[in-house]
Amino acid sequence: MPILLLPRAAWAHAAATPDPWVVASLLPLLLFRPRAAWPFAGALLALFFALIWPLEALAGTSFAAHMAQHMLLIGVAAPLLAASRPVLPFLKGRGWLARPVLAFARPRHAFLLHGAAIWLGHAPRVLEWSLDQRWMHALQHFALVATAALFWWSLLARGRAGAGESALWTLATLIHTGLLGALLTFAPRPLFASYGLEDQQLAGLVMWIPGGLAYFAAGLAFAAAWLAGRGRPMEWR
Repeated sequence: MPILLLPRAAWAHAAATPDPWVVASLLPLLLFRPRAAWPFAGALLALFFALIWPLEALAGTSFAAHMAQHMLLIGVAAPLLAASRPVLPFLKGRGWLARPVLAFARPRHAFLLHGAAIWLGHAPRVLEWSLDQRWMHALQHFALVATAALFWWSLLARGRAGAGESALWTLATLIHTGLLGALLTFAPRPLFASYGLEDQQLAGLVMWIPGGLAYFAAGLAFAAAWLAGRGRPMEWR
């Protein structure tokens, strides 16, 4: 794991007290009423490792740790949150808060929204801003998790009947995130003032390879479900 290559001094900072802004960004989880307990427990564990210990403290000095944090959020925690089949009270009755969520609950819209969050969140100025302002840092992570959870939710809600389409959207996400990882890996100079070139290259590899494997595995699972050719779309209520 790339994180194991970090200096021992960096690990010493990983026991820091959780950032109040980060803790506050997790409060929307109180709205979740999971119907599948084990995926939800796995999502909470992934969120702990990414946002509480150790990656949150390491991310300030290591772009590789920052990227590992993001991949854990969007490639592990978010799909597990979606797989927990949550009951979301604010979606009932199609109130004012439900309308924008349901509007982006289709795979095409969720794909575009999540893709925008990934590319905008890794733009040099935005990322540097998130390092300087803790509230922005928390907002960045919330946006990644929220749009990723919506994306995976929109795919899983298709059930086996729509698994073929879900596999294609997963492949499309694999392609554009891999492109971003390659851009970071092969950039001839540092793109971020807070991180060095080698750290940036390692971060790009983290997005490109481990992150890509997560999407590849999900795409294979959707393709296998499509080939099975039975079942019905999952209802979220």
